[in-house]
Amino acid sequence: MSILRVLEGRSVAVPESARERVLGCGDPDTLEVWFDRALSVESAEELFADVDR
Repeated sequence: MSILRVLEGRSVAVPESARERVLGCGDPDTLEVWFDRALSVESAEELFADVDR
């Protein structure tokens, strides 16, 4: 999954819960938003910031 590769390539720690959430997501629009965020976030949890509120 590209999102995880980007995070790992940027040395952003990816906890198992975040990995599972990304891999379990089937919504292309959500995955696109998460990919864009993966380019700049400081933590994997930031991918889901507005979703978890």
